[in-house]
Amino acid sequence: IDDSIMQKNLLARLTLTEKKYLVMLSVKVLDGRIFLRGKVNNPEEKLQITKLELFEKMKQAAINLQVHYIPVHLQPYYQALGFQSGDYPVAESYYQDALSIPLFHGMSDAEQDIVVASLRELLI
Repeated sequence: IDDSIMQKNLLARLTLTEKKYLVMLSVKVLDGRIFLRGKVNNPEEKLQITKLELFEKMKQAAINLQVHYIPVHLQPYYQALGFQSGDYPVAESYYQDALSIPLFHGMSDAEQDIVVASLRELLI
């Protein structure tokens, strides 16, 4: 599947599901990797789950989430060079919020639907 087709398909599935909570949603597919970003009004009212709880509940549903971004300055090599937590607060903030959902070129529509439904159930 072409990246642009997958991107349009996923965006359509997500926006059609629950428009009332979303202020902004963007999906970018690049080399088969999917980058999903969204904003909601008053997220503290809508998202009543922590990142750790989300990981656990998705794991119980047999859907494995991952963190693929760890700021370079927090990795052991750079810590040994004197970099420390707090040096790059924007990168650290992104790291605290980011997670990767299972989406890939060979994923069927049914598998995409399962991931989207599970996320909707937990987040919306």
